[in-house]
Amino acid sequence: MSAVLALLSSLLWGTSDFLGGTASRRLPAYLVVGWADVFVVLGLVGIALGLGDVHFTGPLLGWSAGAGLIGLVGVGAFYQALSEGAMGVVAPVAGLGVAVPIAVGIAQGDHPSGTQIAGMVAAVAAIALVSSSGASSGQSGRSAGSARIMLLAVLAAVSFGTVFVFLDKAEPYGTVATLLTMRLFGLGALIVAALLTRTQVRIMAVDLPFVAAVGAFDVGANACFQLATDSGQLAVVAVLSSLYPAVTAVLARAVHDERLSRAQLIGALLTIAAVVLLAAGPSA
Repeated sequence: MSAVLALLSSLLWGTSDFLGGTASRRLPAYLVVGWADVFVVLGLVGIALGLGDVHFTGPLLGWSAGAGLIGLVGVGAFYQALSEGAMGVVAPVAGLGVAVPIAVGIAQGDHPSGTQIAGMVAAVAAIALVSSSGASSGQSGRSAGSARIMLLAVLAAVSFGTVFVFLDKAEPYGTVATLLTMRLFGLGALIVAALLTRTQVRIMAVDLPFVAAVGAFDVGANACFQLATDSGQLAVVAVLSSLYPAVTAVLARAVHDERLSRAQLIGALLTIAAVVLLAAGPSA
């Protein structure tokens, strides 16, 4: 059952990323992030009320606030990259954020497994391949390998990986409380920024179901991942749930008719393999 839940989390995360990137092609990325977070917070509040045993402590607030602010930067960069470039390239690169907690562990004295070392090598080769020029996204003619898009994808990866580290610190104090606090701080930062800059935050009613779906799939993915880790081995769950970039890439190919060069296609597949390898080998 845990394997099914982990795969379901990949499906939901990948779909959420696809919808978020698609929405960002017609709406500013900050609006997609902000309104999606509104629905995420509403969903998490409902879960918290249903559980009835959610506590907010000092350490949790600190780590979760940091995760929320850093995650805000990462999601904004990610959606912007998805809106400008080929999702089949951007999503796998952003998925390499799993390397950050591994690097933190190594800095603290952990030793990477052979599987993780292989994943690191694969990641370097994959980045070189997906950064090659000449690919476009179907009829849109979107550049898939520009330096700006790659920088945004890498920024997203580093941000997501840092969030993993912060969430790991906050996790012992409660999963739902951690996620809710994280999202509240991220949403709060967006609201403050909008007020200070007098930025337009309205979206058309027709777009609300779309961004609501982004948030709903994200909350569902988090819930499935947590249930999977509660009932199964973390190593297995981590690998299966890290396949979400492949879901985004497949949806982009089916819906947007994305077409990558052969080198970039190989690079995208190699990147997904690297993510799996990195997640498969926990530090000793």
